[in-house]
Amino acid sequence: MSQAAIAPRKDFDWWRAAVNGNRGDLTIGECECGYYAEKNRIPVAITREDDGSLKAWIGTKADLRTVVADASFAETRFSFFCTKPVAYDHYKAAFDGKGWPWEVPDPAANDTDANPRAVAGNNEPPEVMAPDQEVARNVAALEKQVKAWLEEIGGKPTTKVQADLVANYREKFLAFENEAETKRKAEKKPHWDAGVAVDAKWAPIVDGAKTLKVQLWDIGQAYIKAENARLAAEARSENDRLAEAAKVAKALNPEAPPVEVAPVVAQTVTIGTVRQVSERKVAGLVEVADDAAFAAFLAAEGDPDLKACLLKVARAKVKANVAHLPGVTIDGKPRVAATAA
Repeated sequence: MSQAAIAPRKDFDWWRAAVNGNRGDLTIGECECGYYAEKNRIPVAITREDDGSLKAWIGTKADLRTVVADASFAETRFSFFCTKPVAYDHYKAAFDGKGWPWEVPDPAANDTDANPRAVAGNNEPPEVMAPDQEVARNVAALEKQVKAWLEEIGGKPTTKVQADLVANYREKFLAFENEAETKRKAEKKPHWDAGVAVDAKWAPIVDGAKTLKVQLWDIGQAYIKAENARLAAEARSENDRLAEAAKVAKALNPEAPPVEVAPVVAQTVTIGTVRQVSERKVAGLVEVADDAAFAAFLAAEGDPDLKACLLKVARAKVKANVAHLPGVTIDGKPRVAATAA
């Protein structure tokens, strides 16, 4: 019995409701007449034969096979693809080999920019392109295609099929992204390996020079620090002597006007003739003695760094499935664990 000779009847009620988003209950071990997409790509029609049995028509017109849609088929096959009922016209297009409406068409099939051989009569061999040029061409062709389609549907999907195609277009761009990243890494690897080899050759030399530089810096800083301390002590001693001399002079001649004596200032020590180096002033050790007080101060100030830090910690805690996070919301709902009464 041909598939075309089977007219829709009451058997298709479950499928009709399912296509409209109202999937009813199923009976274990039984299939429902209708049209489906197995694994989102294989067209399947289930019809009832004259003897009352159900038959599944699987595949396209060019590659069609039939099986009895019995309890075993219901359990091993139908129970999985029953979640993908499709409209008859969509099934018919796929059955005729035209594909599904949610499938991303090959942009290079009819795009002469992406595929010069798409022109009828052009039998030239395919153009040899660099990997980056090939992926860039494919991305550009798909971008052109998706923009035209979005304009055609008004910029946003209004049906489940259109929404499926939006998601599938995204997956295609994700595939191109991954392909580009893989090829980028492959192209870069020889250069990376060469760079690693260069680093390995020069690293001991650089490290040796750096070690000696640091050692000599420390030696120089020790000398500068000691000299600065010595000169500062000499300056203090001289200033003390001058102050004492002024007191003696005042005692001997109280009526004499005071004599202004400039204080002795220790000279800052520098070393080096190529580049002068002075004593490095080391800042005091900064510590947060009271975490809560400092955090409260920053929160009151609306410090953006604190907000960024808190958001980073909150996301990490949510990712780790921490249930109780006071002050944190997800989609507007507080992340607070329920407490027992």
